Amino acid sequence: MKQFEQFVWHDLPVQEITFSAIGLKLVVTPYNENAEEYDKYCLELEGNFVYSLQGSFTSDSLEQLEVATLNYDLLENGTISGKLGLLPGDDGYWTISFQSAMWKLYQVT
Repeated sequence: MKQFEQFVWHDLPVQEITFSAIGLKLVVTPYNENAEEYDKYCLELEGNFVYSLQGSFTSDSLEQLEVATLNYDLLENGTISGKLGLLPGDDGYWTISFQSAMWKLYQVT
């Protein structure tokens, strides 16, 4: 769980997002104040998802995609359940809910 607490999951720029039938890959770029540069982390989730994409959006708004919220519970079996909120610029709001998902969070170098 401490891995998720390395940075704040709010106003967090998204560099890449990939949806599939069984998973989600999210690359975020939190600012590292000590190094005065952006780090890059990848969150991979595999399991059952419910996607809610509200509003219309353009490719320009996708360039402004950011994590608004991440609420989660780490389960005893090592999986994770929760809800991810994303803002595609000013063009709507996305929520992605997941239950008992396998997960990996790692720094991309």
